[in-house]
Amino acid sequence: MIVVEIYSKPDCSLCDRAKVKLNELQKRHKFELREILLNESHPKYAEFSDRVPVTVINNDITFDYRIPEEEFLRHLISLSRTSA
Repeated sequence: MIVVEIYSKPDCSLCDRAKVKLNELQKRHKFELREILLNESHPKYAEFSDRVPVTVINNDITFDYRIPEEEFLRHLISLSRTSA
């Protein structure tokens, strides 16, 4: 199963839009979605706090700020083929 993680912060409109988009994309291609809320005590805070939302697919940092839909789906399809 492909795992997509989205690192986000509270009151982040880009994060909210990215989460909506990921929920819509789950209808087109199966993946497990995990949301990680960043706060100052989170180990990735320094690395990700200025780049949210950060999308990570199977432990690979894939997108910052926005999720280009077609590129995201191509990435998932490619991963599905290599894991089959």
